[in-house]
Amino acid sequence: MRFFKYTDKNEPEKQTQEVKEKSRKEKSGGFGSFWAKIVCIIAAFFVWFYVSGDQSTTYERVFSGVQISSVDMTALESRGYTVINGNVLTTVDVTVSGTRREVNSIRAEEISARIDLSGIYSSGEHSVKVDVTAPGKTNVKRIYPSELQLYIGKSIKKSYEVEAVTHNVSMSDSSLKIKECRFSVNEVEVTGPEQELDKIHKAIVDLDFYGEKLSNTVVRSNVTIRLVDENGDEVTSPYITLSHRETNVEVVVNKYVTVPVKPKYSDPAFKVKEAGYSETVDPETVAIRGTPEVIDGISYIETSPIDSAEVKNGYSTEVNLIIPQGAELDGVARRKAFVILRRENGTAEIKVDNILFMNVPEGFSAKCVEKEITVSLSGNLEAVEKLNERNIYLVADLSSMTEARTYNNVKLKVACNGYDILENGSVTVDGNYTCTVTLEKDDITQSNKNGDA
Repeated sequence: MRFFKYTDKNEPEKQTQEVKEKSRKEKSGGFGSFWAKIVCIIAAFFVWFYVSGDQSTTYERVFSGVQISSVDMTALESRGYTVINGNVLTTVDVTVSGTRREVNSIRAEEISARIDLSGIYSSGEHSVKVDVTAPGKTNVKRIYPSELQLYIGKSIKKSYEVEAVTHNVSMSDSSLKIKECRFSVNEVEVTGPEQELDKIHKAIVDLDFYGEKLSNTVVRSNVTIRLVDENGDEVTSPYITLSHRETNVEVVVNKYVTVPVKPKYSDPAFKVKEAGYSETVDPETVAIRGTPEVIDGISYIETSPIDSAEVKNGYSTEVNLIIPQGAELDGVARRKAFVILRRENGTAEIKVDNILFMNVPEGFSAKCVEKEITVSLSGNLEAVEKLNERNIYLVADLSSMTEARTYNNVKLKVACNGYDILENGSVTVDGNYTCTVTLEKDDITQSNKNGDA
């Protein structure tokens, strides 16, 4: 039997399409596989490189600020010493090497930095080696600094009051002065070696007012506190620490003036001079100080009230000085004044029996009919009180008399023996005074008899 193969007339075209599709898929699938292989190879290389490097490559890392712990402090303290750090560095920077994994797993707290003080037997500065141990299999590559400068000795504390040193002070008015400086930090505590603190004389702040005209209180903030010796040179040491390095300063400017003391009387209507008194005040003036605003409003200092009803000649009393708020007495501890009142003027009536004659005519003798004459005087009380019947006398001028008879209304002049108070006007004579004078001739016979005898 003979077989025949059936052939579709479209068969060649279908085969051609299948071949093309297969070829396209082969090409597409081959390209993607190639690049995927490349990526996998690169990733595998990096994984291998990391794992290999993490385990075998040496890696370094710097740990900053590793704290130092000292050892054998007991032995050091048994010798009477201690470590006086002051402002000295107490940390070091450590470079650690090892595998990346080991180095990166370390924390700074795990690194041990030590100094051995057991071999120190004297006070002063010592150079001490720093020993550092790193954890695990890591190694210490570098230490910075590898040695520390430490001060070994006795540490003490001293306190110093802060003082201000002013420079180039210029005031807008001559009555202005710096009264005081007030500090936010009045006292500073200093800690350090005994030898270093013995150099310190005081703690100061410098206040320079160059180019300024001070007229009132000023404030300076964050002023540096310095330690100085007796010569004023600054004392500096890395082993000295201060409780405070800065302070605020209030520079108090006051006005200084001198004003009179004015007594006050209980009766406002009482006037010393009008009442005929003189007033003595001790002190007459006082110096006061205060802010310019306060002092500019004060022209005198008043006393506590004096009872006007008690005032009489020679009256004296002690009274308080009333200082206005905001003002102070400058340099005066006693806040009191003495007030003495005396009569300004006085009067006196003196009975005078001492009557003298001037220019009595030759051959005559004179006699005053009146035994005494009352004289009135007035003037300065102190001067009036010096006069009395022993130093006041009357003088009559008889130069105009020529015959023996009685003369009426002969003028008398009041004179004072030993004082010129009548001449200088301190005391005046009130009124005019006269007397009756009898002029008689001398008995010539009696005179001759007396002469013959």
